Amino acid sequence: MCRGGRTLSLALVALLAGSSFVAAGPKVQSLSCSPGIGDARNADVMVTCALRVVDKESEIDFAYTRLVSPSGKFSLPLLFDGKKSFGMTSYSGANLAASAIIPRHAEPGNWQLDFSGVEGLEVVNKKGDKIMVTSKEAKDLGLSRFVKIYSPDDKTPPYIKDVICATPVLLNVTRDTFHVKCEFTVQDTGSGVSNVRASFVSPQADALLHMTADVNKDIISSDPKTGEIILSASVPVFPGMPSGIWKMVTAMPLAPYVQDRNRNGFAYKGVEPSVLWTRPQFEVFSAPDTTPPVIQKFGCSATQVIIPFAGEDVYTCQLVVQDDLSGFAYGELAFENPDRNSTATLRFDANTRQVQFSRGGIYVPTLTFDPTAPGGMWAVSKAGLMLSDAAGNVINYNPKELNDRSYPTFLLVSKTDMPPKEEIKSPASAVKVSYSIVLASFVGLFLLQRG
Repeated sequence: MCRGGRTLSLALVALLAGSSFVAAGPKVQSLSCSPGIGDARNADVMVTCALRVVDKESEIDFAYTRLVSPSGKFSLPLLFDGKKSFGMTSYSGANLAASAIIPRHAEPGNWQLDFSGVEGLEVVNKKGDKIMVTSKEAKDLGLSRFVKIYSPDDKTPPYIKDVICATPVLLNVTRDTFHVKCEFTVQDTGSGVSNVRASFVSPQADALLHMTADVNKDIISSDPKTGEIILSASVPVFPGMPSGIWKMVTAMPLAPYVQDRNRNGFAYKGVEPSVLWTRPQFEVFSAPDTTPPVIQKFGCSATQVIIPFAGEDVYTCQLVVQDDLSGFAYGELAFENPDRNSTATLRFDANTRQVQFSRGGIYVPTLTFDPTAPGGMWAVSKAGLMLSDAAGNVINYNPKELNDRSYPTFLLVSKTDMPPKEEIKSPASAVKVSYSIVLASFVGLFLLQRG
């Protein structure tokens, strides 16, 4: 009798526990990287890693880890895309691949796969279940943990041989923008050039323009034998911007800067650009923009928002604005809460633009109010409605000026009452129900044992 009762008790425990003993989520079966040894003395080394994951409940969404240099100074991402699985389909799992390029003359030694548990190997399925493989687990599973690299270790930064900017630039009101281009001739005999950047200051020293050129997208020509490349960078200029010669800035942190793929960099601080390079400046001829944007139409969706219990309501405004030369840049309208200790701001910019036309557009930002928002009368702040064009001309409409134009200056925030509480069952009745379920399960198992 005792033996049968023990068997029955174990069966009952298993029934009540359900499937909680079965671990859900993806499981890593293998990870291997090739080549295991790479020679970066004369060329880049492409490392490709193959990851095998099984998951019986969901398809794999992605996996991610990093390849970290011996010193920890550099890291290269390895992103395994679940959409590019090969060899396995459906919910059985996935065979995934990811690659990273270790640059020529990179840091020598063992480049480690990251199993730190912070940014280490993470696998996520499409249900959102995820696992993080630790260093110990990687060792126990026999996963690849490093790639050995032979390299002279490049620690010398590249240098800028020449800069030539297109000039002059003629601007007029019939053209919205024009791009000034500068060509940077850069040389590096180690890992190779990565990027170069520079800034230019207006003739009156009251405006700045920044340009960056990247080897992955802005290269014009290259000579592998000498390590010399020419990169092209551009920056938009517009009607109304200051006329005259825009010169290269050499003060930190805006001084010309060049960097290689091993992150060795050099800044040309305090130099005279015109002595070092052919034409490190450009000249602009433009009619000056001295007038701010003009409102053509402005209005809001309502004068009241009603926040439902456990819900939210939105408040929307529409601005139609135009500028004569440089073009509308952005605007702001802030509402203060009834206690005047916080604000909610509508911002009119490229993110809230619905329609774009020459030097202006239609902007429709929204504010969302939830139950945490204070109820009562919200009023436009003292700053009112602020509008700015791309040349920095600003105009403010204070609350009185907005009211005189019949534009909105207040917003009433109301809240609905809490709904009636639902009937709650007594603890006693809940205990009775649970007891009945357990007793029925017990009796059923007992009958099965006797059968």
